[in-house]
Amino acid sequence: MENFEKLEAKITKVLEALDKLKQENLQISASYEGLTNKAFEYEEKTKELVNLNNKLKSELKAAENRHNSGKESAKKKIRKIIEKIDMFEKLG
Repeated sequence: MENFEKLEAKITKVLEALDKLKQENLQISASYEGLTNKAFEYEEKTKELVNLNNKLKSELKAAENRHNSGKESAKKKIRKIIEKIDMFEKLG
């Protein structure tokens, strides 16, 4: 009978250890799921930032092109005015 009680005590300890491991496993699983969700959110934010960065680069390039185009247009107008002034000076 004493051996049976010792065996029963050992089984109880094993069951308690198993319950503790199950609880730890649940906590680890919940933590893993939380980290997985955070990683997914991070990836989504990163994609959004990459897209925004590309959009801003594109807008900057377009603004630079408009600026350069306007600059060239102004240069052409100034050259034409200078040519007309030169013509009037030659005539006068």
